[in-house]
Amino acid sequence: MRKLICSALIAFSGIIPAIGQLSLSLHVDLIADSLKEGSNAVIRHYTTSYKRESLKDYLVEVQYAVTVLNPRGKHTAQLVVPYDRNSEVSDIKGTIYDGNGISIDKLKKKDVKDIPSNASYTLFSDNRVRTVSPSIESYPYTVEYSYTIRHDATVGFGNWMPLRWFRVATEQAELRVSTPRNQDIRYKALNHPFDFTADTTGEVYSYRWKAENLKAIESGPYLPHYLDYMPVVMLAPNEISYEGTIGSYQTWQDYGAWVYSLIRDRYQLSVETVTRMRQLTDTIADRREKVKAIYQYMQGRTRYVNVALGIGGFQPLHAWEVDEKGYGDCKALSNYTRALLRCVGIPSYYVEIGSGRSRELKYPDFASVNQTNHIILCVPMQEDTVWLECTSQSIPFGFIGVGNSDRYALLVSETGGTLVRTPSYPSSENIRVTQSIVDIDAEGKAYYRVYTDFKQVEYDDISSLLELSRKEQRESLLEDVALDGFRMENFNVAKDSSGLAEARVSLNGTVSRYASKAGKRLFFRPEFLFSVTKLREIPVDREQNLYRAVGYHHIDTISFSIPENYRIERLPESVSLESAFGSYNIDISQTETGIQVIRDLEMFRGNYDPSQFVAYNAFTKAISRSDQSRIIICQP
Repeated sequence: MRKLICSALIAFSGIIPAIGQLSLSLHVDLIADSLKEGSNAVIRHYTTSYKRESLKDYLVEVQYAVTVLNPRGKHTAQLVVPYDRNSEVSDIKGTIYDGNGISIDKLKKKDVKDIPSNASYTLFSDNRVRTVSPSIESYPYTVEYSYTIRHDATVGFGNWMPLRWFRVATEQAELRVSTPRNQDIRYKALNHPFDFTADTTGEVYSYRWKAENLKAIESGPYLPHYLDYMPVVMLAPNEISYEGTIGSYQTWQDYGAWVYSLIRDRYQLSVETVTRMRQLTDTIADRREKVKAIYQYMQGRTRYVNVALGIGGFQPLHAWEVDEKGYGDCKALSNYTRALLRCVGIPSYYVEIGSGRSRELKYPDFASVNQTNHIILCVPMQEDTVWLECTSQSIPFGFIGVGNSDRYALLVSETGGTLVRTPSYPSSENIRVTQSIVDIDAEGKAYYRVYTDFKQVEYDDISSLLELSRKEQRESLLEDVALDGFRMENFNVAKDSSGLAEARVSLNGTVSRYASKAGKRLFFRPEFLFSVTKLREIPVDREQNLYRAVGYHHIDTISFSIPENYRIERLPESVSLESAFGSYNIDISQTETGIQVIRDLEMFRGNYDPSQFVAYNAFTKAISRSDQSRIIICQP
């Protein structure tokens, strides 16, 4: 949605030595064993200096060295320096050392690439990247970089993180900030006892944060948001100065007032469009249905393209521009929908939000630009509030997806910004219901028909499937099934016709080796076509909480018919499990025509500390054991 000012990695300052010169401090043997353990690379020195010169001008000086221990850490040797039309990169220097700290190469001007950082969906952007990618295949080695970025606009500063990647440790890291007394900053240190000093006695305030010997953090399933466990220093200016606009950022209300100044007069539409909206809704009595009609009108005539050019990284296109051109980014499409609703007297609100796993507005007491990255729309109703994700041309009306759900958002109005909560999707509503009919023959081959309904967040999981070609859908479905001898003869993928966040996938085909034959016996276990892929064991020594952002409810029913002249020799016992993490029930019984399996699993959303990992693993292992239980049928 916007251009964010990114803080970068840093390193040891000083004059970069000539080729062959020795830097004893970078010898790999000086790295403590405790930092090498579990690490693919180690940051040796990392220093970032912010030097604020005026309300809008500041320098960022970055110096860092990182020792790459093995090929899995190769990505840490790449230098990436983002900039735009409001910033300028200079003084890029670099040296490569071998494991003994002897310099073997020095960065040359031709080694630095200057490329656009635009995604394929970006139409206008001034975002660019200076990047260096060393080609070294002998490990270990060390890269040392330094550079300067001069900014002439201030909206926010990037989060400073002494641990930049998973499985990368840090020996020494330091953040320095200097700012004029009358342009002070705010800060928030998280998840580490930083060595902090401040000098606020003169005309220039100085702040410093230091950290040493930070061990690598392992990636893993169900990690919380990085702000909940990574060492971080968040920085924010008290005032905003960006391309001729000035605002305050001391509170979310203040920041919302600045955002409102950017959208205040951008709702105008042509007389023809106003008339069209009134004609579209005049015969619709229900207010919610009016909103739905206008929302679907917007979806049907627009497409998403990103616009991140200067102030366009924060300010939407005029509504009339979107109306004429038929495209816009999240800002423009939300503002356009707001303008269309205004045509028929329905008020709505522009809402700034942190969307996805890596961005979230987590701190109501600390306003900062790097907690948000997206715009949605809020439409208050008498009985309920409608939330609209305007970026997607296919998302169902009133469904904003798990990436926007259950979090703070900033509702923008003429009075400034107001923090609100977006809707949550409880596990009981995130349902996947599967009905399977499986006929097994005497050789163990199975003929199956499967019908699966996905609702709410479970719909979110497969919504991308709906946008694929039929060939791509087939390939995607085949990738999801891990059954030997699986063959899909026909399938259908269909969205709910009423516009709800629901879809159905229907399949039929064969599995050549569904059951194993041994003499007169056939052995098989119930195979759930859309298997449980979310139950993963958590290492008991992990320090970070287990965080499940959203829960779900799976109900699977399999009706087996068995070959003539076969009888049931063994059915697994029914299992019922209840825990703080969820519930599981499976019942396997004989029917008039064969065997029926009913499996019911509900996993709750939650945030669980490490003391609960043993219990969590026991719960998931019990489910796995039960799912692996075999049915035995035999001939007389």
